[in-house]
Amino acid sequence: MFTIKINNEKNRLYLKLGTIEPGEAERIFTGLRSQLNRLPREFSGVFDISDFKVNAPEEVAWAQKIIKLLADAGMGVSARVIGAKSKRRRMLGRHSKPVVIVETVARADYILDRLSKPGR
Repeated sequence: MFTIKINNEKNRLYLKLGTIEPGEAERIFTGLRSQLNRLPREFSGVFDISDFKVNAPEEVAWAQKIIKLLADAGMGVSARVIGAKSKRRRMLGRHSKPVVIVETVARADYILDRLSKPGR
């Protein structure tokens, strides 16, 4: 299960991942590819992986293709929503841009909104 949403006003992609069944990772890739043309470069991303689970190990091979797709489309800063209480932290993602690890989508939006303000 997954959902993809675009917020053009915020120039932001939202991807929520649930349980991934056989064949579903390719559908995620295809869905993202068809939606990314709606966003200009340097869009931000919110990736809710709080319920993420893979029931088909062969689907993991698509992860690198999805990361490359997002990087090639020009994704800038992103946030990973893990759903667990933890200290917020920043790191460099596999797409070579900053990633913030947060507990909720609301917190991800708050941080990304602040980072996207001019002068930041």
